[in-house]
Amino acid sequence: MTLFLENPFFVLGVTPESSRSEILAKAEEAALLDDPDRVSQCRATLTNPAKRLDAELRFLPGVRTDEIEAICSALKKDPASVVNWPAEKLSGIARSNVMIAAVSSIDLSTSAKAPSLIPLIWDAAKSFDQQTIEQIEAQINQSRTAARFPSVKDTARMSDILQDIRREYLKNITTAFDSLRTAEVIDVLSKELSLAESERAKSSGSVIPALLEDLMNSYEIAAQVFINKEKETADRLISEIPQGCKEMEMTSGSVMLLQQLQELVQKWVTVIGILDRFHLLKGESYEPTRSLFVHIRQLAVKLSNEYQCFQASKGITEKILRPLAFDSERTKAAEEDLRKLCEILDNSNADNFIPVTGEVCLNPQARGLKGLGDLTSDFSSPDSLSALSGQMIFAGKGEKTAAPTLASRVTAASARQTGSGKSVSTQKEKAESSSSGGIGTQLLNGFYSILFLIGELSLQVQSLRKE
Repeated sequence: MTLFLENPFFVLGVTPESSRSEILAKAEEAALLDDPDRVSQCRATLTNPAKRLDAELRFLPGVRTDEIEAICSALKKDPASVVNWPAEKLSGIARSNVMIAAVSSIDLSTSAKAPSLIPLIWDAAKSFDQQTIEQIEAQINQSRTAARFPSVKDTARMSDILQDIRREYLKNITTAFDSLRTAEVIDVLSKELSLAESERAKSSGSVIPALLEDLMNSYEIAAQVFINKEKETADRLISEIPQGCKEMEMTSGSVMLLQQLQELVQKWVTVIGILDRFHLLKGESYEPTRSLFVHIRQLAVKLSNEYQCFQASKGITEKILRPLAFDSERTKAAEEDLRKLCEILDNSNADNFIPVTGEVCLNPQARGLKGLGDLTSDFSSPDSLSALSGQMIFAGKGEKTAAPTLASRVTAASARQTGSGKSVSTQKEKAESSSSGGIGTQLLNGFYSILFLIGELSLQVQSLRKE
């Protein structure tokens, strides 16, 4: 049950315009079917002018009596449908109350229902900010006059109750999120921000709805575990990558680390990117992403200036740095770096140095906001992945003929042992013929050999020793 459906007006089946005698009569009827203590408490709340204000603000202030029954019926039968209720019949805090009641009432056991939260949350957030306290006070006093109850004059107390209601909204939404996979929560919030961005595009003076800001602040707090762990992993990768570099060359292990850094950034953009968008709407930069951008840019500069690994630097700038450029300043810096690297390499084609990664897959077991900490990356060291982590790959300008590698020596030995060597040579020829730019040969020698050696290396060790 939601707070709205537990409201004394809803429990007793009365409206804010019902008189004291009507409330007492309905309470007697309700006590026959409901918990007598619960009914008694509801009756006491609605007949006491001081206690009544809480229930009034959490119900449907300003809504016509004949409309209230239809709205309550819709909440029971089809909660998601209330978002289509005409604004002239349901607006302001009354509309927000109904939308949040719907959020809490929707069955989210199937992921297909998750998108239905998007318009409800947005509508609740927008509607809550539409009215002033004076307007709400006027609506409540109009109903009190009809019900013959004294008018409300304590606007300070009303303001406090409204703040409590907003906190209850937030709790209701985050509780609903607990029923969703964390990936679905991210998608819902991303679409909420898209609506806010669309509003900003229409009117530069528009502000983020207070409830949406509360929701994003809660997301930011919950994301701290993810942020801290990913920053720690990124710092380790950034420090280890140059260790496998020398003039115009990198070990295949360092290239693997670059690929891991790319995967980390892709996940960062998916999980943390909505916080960058949120802070941009507030006119500020999100510091964790800005810091990560700076450190990765420093890595690209280091590989270019100290090791002349221009192709690696270009790959970092294009595939890893660019996605982190959420604001115009970072975008300009990344594009300028990329332009200079393209000039150095005499090549403006898309990067093919860093292997392409697949789509970001978030842990399907992670649920709600609490699951953000379960989305962190778990990378293994290249040393435990391959015996070839020290194989050198050309990463400079132009082309370089590679010296015979462990992979090619094993291939040749295998060809001699099998007699014809047809199968192995065919694979090698395919690798060589697909690498007119020089880098393709080195990548295929490095990464194809990882798979090849799993089945062959143990059989060829003796042959290599004899050589």
